[in-house]
Parts: sequence; C-alpha cells; structure tokens
Amino acid sequence: MRDLLIVGGYLLIQDSTGARPLGPLFISKVNTLVQIALIGFVLARLGLGFEAGWLMALLVGGAAVTTVLSGLSYLARWARLLMESRRAW
Repeated sequence: MRDLLIVGGYLLIQDSTGARPLGPLFISKVNTLVQIALIGFVLARLGLGFEAGWLMALLVGGAAVTTVLSGLSYLARWARLLMESRRAW
C-alpha cells in the first residue's frame, strides 16, 4: 500500500505542480533496508532453522514503524509542495 501511495502521490504532484525531480527520502531508504533484512532473516530461519526470538519481533516492529513513518513523510512532503504551488498562483 505504501508504494502505491508513493506512486499515486508522485503522479498527483507532477500533475498539480509541474515536473519536479523528487528523490527518495532517507526514511524510505531505511525502510527498504529493514524490509530486506526481515526477508533475509525469515528465509534464513526457514531454510536453516534459526530461532525467531527477539530478533524477529525487532525486525517486524522496525519494518512496521519505518513503513508508517515513510508513508507519513511522503504525505508531509506532498502537502508542503501543494501549499507552495498554491502560494505561487
């Protein structure tokens, strides 16, 4: 859902405010790193029989928190860009 929100928001911003180069946010990069670590851990646990324990809970919680923060950060960025473009009119 977060990725659909990002793509949809990007298209809306480009349509509303004109073409602007918008790169990824730092929190989004952290989110990707945590998700990759979680996937790697789950695959290693299933394939090699690692115990889940506290590390699994930490990775799942970290992925959830960074996903929400990333989504909210993009929403805040788009709101700021829309407000700036309306002031320019």
